[in-house]
Amino acid sequence: MKLRAVGLALLLLVASIASACLWDYDTLRAEASGNMDIVRVLTGRFERWPDRYYEMRLERVTRELDQGGLSLEDQLERLDNAAVALDRLKRSDEAVAMIERKRALLETEDPTKTKQKDHWYRFYANAGTLYAHRWFGKGANREKVDDLGRGRNLIANAIELNPGAHFGREDVQLATMDWVIEGPQSDLGGYLDSYNEGRISSERARKGLVGLVMLGNAWESVDVFQAIGHISARQLGEGAVAELANERARELLKVGKRSLLANEEEMVISTSLSEPKRVRAEYRELRKDADAWAKEREAFVLKRLGEGKHPDTDQNFWEGYTERPPRPLDKDSLSDHIRRWDPYGANRFFAVAGTAILVAVVLYVRRRRKRRMPTHL
Repeated sequence: MKLRAVGLALLLLVASIASACLWDYDTLRAEASGNMDIVRVLTGRFERWPDRYYEMRLERVTRELDQGGLSLEDQLERLDNAAVALDRLKRSDEAVAMIERKRALLETEDPTKTKQKDHWYRFYANAGTLYAHRWFGKGANREKVDDLGRGRNLIANAIELNPGAHFGREDVQLATMDWVIEGPQSDLGGYLDSYNEGRISSERARKGLVGLVMLGNAWESVDVFQAIGHISARQLGEGAVAELANERARELLKVGKRSLLANEEEMVISTSLSEPKRVRAEYRELRKDADAWAKEREAFVLKRLGEGKHPDTDQNFWEGYTERPPRPLDKDSLSDHIRRWDPYGANRFFAVAGTAILVAVVLYVRRRRKRRMPTHL
């Protein structure tokens, strides 16, 4: 039973990293908006789409590819979107075949052209992810890791071409794939501490992990949330962020999700808060709010899709949708601990306190000197 649970955890983790660096219309939109609010992501308030959304996209872009008459740029773009849609629909063999069509098309063009270089990068990122996902889909057999190894090398090629892309997710994806291939001897957070002699900074590693949640399937990965908590507490000193991530990891464990570690007791769930109860209570409220938001959003999306409308092609898709506003944060339990929410708050406090102390010292010294000065008659 334990072995089966670990196997399921492996499948889940590979699913999360396999979707981490896919490039399609949604990726570009998310990158452009910079919507990486860590609190929203850790509590589940980020965009997710139903299968029908990807089915409609796939139907449209494959029809356009079959009809012909598209420019090279448009063909490459649609091949990316078709491959990613197939992957989201768990049709991994077809996804790999589709992205290999892009490779064949790119090989007929001048690789030094700027646009072609960008598309080669996207090919490596997508293909690496899709090969890894196919390995997962076929059972994640550790005796046959050809697809996972091929995917790992393609992701390394993507990083070489574009080191700063994807919020740093590809660095973290590569590290996580190496962690899986090597066989976990420690939890993911601890592994990332020492990965490749610190090539990934703590801030970049956490941003990459949050990206795995936001644009991948890591929302259900115990290991990824453990790593976010570990880095936030031990490396960045952000106790409340760590506790939010820890609460999600505990939530997953309670519903039967498992870590890739064979012995879950070896997983270190780090926190730097002496009294985390208020943060945990706030997490529960934020989760309820995020679930209500997601349910309302999905109901609206499914209704519109059922009417034949799709956000890719209908600029009025969201007409009539009123988004539930985010729940206000409890400043007493969270904001004082989370630098990212008020990045200058702590600095202002120490600046004011330091100034007050300095003024007090100066006044004291001046008063003492005045008392010691000789009196002339």
